[in-house]
Amino acid sequence: AGRTAVVTGAGSGIGEAVAVTLAAQGAKVALLARRVERLDAVVEKIRADGGQALAVVADVTDDASVAAAVERIHEVYGVVDLVVNNAGVVLTNSMEDARVGEWQTVIDTNLTGVLRVTGAFAKDLREAAARGGSADLVNISSTAAHVTGIPGFAVYGATKAAVTHLSALL
Repeated sequence: AGRTAVVTGAGSGIGEAVAVTLAAQGAKVALLARRVERLDAVVEKIRADGGQALAVVADVTDDASVAAAVERIHEVYGVVDLVVNNAGVVLTNSMEDARVGEWQTVIDTNLTGVLRVTGAFAKDLREAAARGGSADLVNISSTAAHVTGIPGFAVYGATKAAVTHLSALL
C-alpha cells in the first residue's frame, strides 16, 4: 500500500499477474509493454477492482522509448520505489536454426532491457531509499537459467542465466 511500482511486460502472463497483485495490495502501478490493447485491458481490470494503474507503451529495447516512459510515469505518479523487470521474449529455435537477428532480439529484450530499465529508474530508487522508504528491484528470471539442455531454449536460458547473475550484483 502506498507504493509506486513499474512492471515491464505487464500486458500478459507473469507481468500482468504481478501488476494486478500489486494494485490489489494498494500500489499505484505503471504497466509497461509494447502492445497498447493488452495494457489497456489490464488497466481496465485493475481499475474495475478499485486499483490505480497507468498504461505506458514502451519497448525495453529502445533507450528513447524507456526515457519517454520514465517521463510519463513521473508526470502522473512521481518517484517510483519498486521496479519489476519482467519483459521477455522466447526464441525456441535450435542453435543451428537461430539467426543472429533473432538472437540479438532476445538478448536486447531479456537482458539489456533489464539493464536499461534499471538504469532509467536508479535515481528514483535511490531517492525512495533516502526518504527512509523501501526501494525494491525485482528481476524476473526463469528455471531455464538453471536447467541446461532444454531443446530450443538455449538462447532464452542464456539470457535468463545472465539476468540471475546480474541480479546478484545489484
